[in-house]
Amino acid sequence: MKTNSTWMDFVKKKAKGLLIPYISFSFVSMAVYELMVAFLGIEEKLKFPRDLFVVLYGNSQSDIMKWNTPLWFLPCLFAVSLIIYLLEKVINKIFFWGGQRLRILTIIVFLAGSICWHGVFDLKLPFQMESGLFMIGFCELGVLV
Repeated sequence: MKTNSTWMDFVKKKAKGLLIPYISFSFVSMAVYELMVAFLGIEEKLKFPRDLFVVLYGNSQSDIMKWNTPLWFLPCLFAVSLIIYLLEKVINKIFFWGGQRLRILTIIVFLAGSICWHGVFDLKLPFQMESGLFMIGFCELGVLV
């Protein structure tokens, strides 16, 4: 991952590319879902204060984002990208020769941490970061390879 840009430029680019489509498609999906409920009489109607919070929280694990469950991936990818950016900045700054050992340790920590998290806790994190922990390990594996 290239870490040439500044932190704020990177955050703005990722927010524009991931969070804006996420929020847009969430609202479009919610509108379509409401139309389906109104015309077909299936499922329950949305509860807008709660469902607005669900969109901002970005976790679909408990099937609460029934209007478009796969959207969880976009905010999760946003958060994972920010963490990988920071990890790469640290690794490249401290370990100018590549930091392969630190990357391997990072991979082990995040993959093992994710497995332990799923085995012990049933807590749904913002931006579905319980899945993001696993993704961070695989992203670092990609950088290593």
